[in-house]
Parts: sequence; structure tokens; C-alpha cells
Amino acid sequence: MGILFHNTETFQNNKRTASIRISLFLLGVILSVTALIIGVADNLPVIILLFAGLICSGYALIMPWKNPVVYLKLFGMSLIGFIISVLLHNGTDALAAVFDNGLIQSIFYGLSGFFFILAVIVFPVLGFLGLIGYLLKSIKTLIKDKD
Repeated sequence: MGILFHNTETFQNNKRTASIRISLFLLGVILSVTALIIGVADNLPVIILLFAGLICSGYALIMPWKNPVVYLKLFGMSLIGFIISVLLHNGTDALAAVFDNGLIQSIFYGLSGFFFILAVIVFPVLGFLGLIGYLLKSIKTLIKDKD
């Protein structure tokens, strides 16, 4: 214990933070699974529940990041990923329409669906986490600097 933590107060704080992160991650998983069980199709409250679950789980994973610039990079990369996944979704969907072969067409439609999920669910959640994380950590840094 002495090698990892210099005093017992640091150990207790890290233990508390770890339990908060685990609880937040599990809450996110429970919310996401509940939304998927209910069914997300054309159901706005369940879509919001899914996004809330993904945000909770995602924040639990990036919570220890201290530097606000890292959150800004996450936001920027999510914007770039969103644009790329939209282009890949449209491209694979167009290629699937060109092929009449069942296997090749199925592969392209599968890829199209994968890129659609990335563009509609994954990258917006990452962008939201990056933007909010940047704002919160920047404010926290400014408050620390004033003291």
C-alpha cells in the first residue's frame, strides 16, 4: 500500500473514486440494456434512456482524465469520426445497391448498418462527453488557479 499511495487519505480517495466509477459504469450498463430490451425503434424516451446509459458508462471510463485538452481531442476526433462514418455508411449502402449477389450485398449492408450505428450513437456520445468534460475540467482548473 505504501508503494502505490503515499498516505492512507490518498488510498481512501482512490478507493472512493473507484467505487463511484464502477457504480456509474454499472448504472450505464443497466440503463442501456433496459433500453435495448424495451426497444429503441421510434421511441424517444427509450432513445434518451439509451444515450443516458452510454453517457454514464463512457464517463466512468474517462473520469480519471485530468487534462482538459484530452477531452477537447476526444471531441475533435468524434467530429472527424462522425464525418468519416457518415461517408462510409453512404458509400457502403450505395455499393450494396449495385451488387445483386446475396453474399456481397449482405456484407455491404452489414457494413452500412455498422457505420450508421457509429454515426448516430457512438460518435455523438463521445462528442458530448468530450465537450462537457472539457468545459467541466477547464472550469475546475480555473477555480484551482484562482485559489
